[in-house]
Amino acid sequence: MKLGQIITIGFLIITALVLSSWYLFLDEVAYGHIITIIITLVLSFTLFIAVSRCMSSSISKISSGIERITEGDFTVSMESCRIDELEDLTKSLNRILISMKLAVMRTGKGLGLKEIVKAKDEIEKKYKKSEDFVRNVLENSGIPIIGFKRADGLLIINNEFLKMTGYSEKDIQTEKELFDRAFPSKMVRDKVKEKFQQFNKGGKVEDFVLPIRRKDGSTIIVVSNLTALHDSKGNQIGEAFFLRDLSEIFDLEEQLRYWAANGFIQVPKDGVHKRKIEITPQAKESGNIKEYKKKSSRKNQAKSKKTKKSKR
Repeated sequence: MKLGQIITIGFLIITALVLSSWYLFLDEVAYGHIITIIITLVLSFTLFIAVSRCMSSSISKISSGIERITEGDFTVSMESCRIDELEDLTKSLNRILISMKLAVMRTGKGLGLKEIVKAKDEIEKKYKKSEDFVRNVLENSGIPIIGFKRADGLLIINNEFLKMTGYSEKDIQTEKELFDRAFPSKMVRDKVKEKFQQFNKGGKVEDFVLPIRRKDGSTIIVVSNLTALHDSKGNQIGEAFFLRDLSEIFDLEEQLRYWAANGFIQVPKDGVHKRKIEITPQAKESGNIKEYKKKSSRKNQAKSKKTKKSKR
């Protein structure tokens, strides 16, 4: 019998008893009303207790059976219930139980759901730990980085990017906000979109230079590199910008001059390697800056003496 039918029948019985009591005490109106109210309350409370006990007993049996199944005990049998709604649930659980028993018979192994849940939790913890490690590496890389997932928006934005641009994490939550704030010029946007199209088609995108507007309104020039973000299945889900302030790169020029002055590097003059810097043979043999400095200084002294003699 369905729960709704039980309640309906109960209320019909209560109504019939109330009407009959009201009819019996019809002559004494006030007294009859009091008796009717008392009978109504008593019968309603009795019906409520009866339905609650019936449901509680059935639900506790189902819960007990599910608990035994989760512990890997497939010998349990779900008992039938008088309430149709709970009986349907019991039949569904029995069908699931039969399927699980068949799976055990085929594999020859037990199938404890608690162990499955525990394994799933361990995998999630390992993934979270790995994700935190990657985030920590990117955060402390010393390079401004900002990345987006196409579906979820901002994925990572490290402190280096925030320091360089002056924006806060709340200012840039989507790629659109990045474009609106950092690339207000149409010319710059078109350039970045062109690189995106090339990148999304699978083409290789070399480092490119572009201006970025900072939060205070000033503009800096950066060297940018696009990197694809993939999920565990290898599908591209977004992209990340790896940036470098060009003024910092210009500062490195002084260091290059230092090493070049000491003979450690040179820029080849041939067309093939015109963009590359090579280590000189002298530097390879020397392996010591101070030692090479002494040799070069002696040569310079000898040259200066020759020039003085020639002038005389």
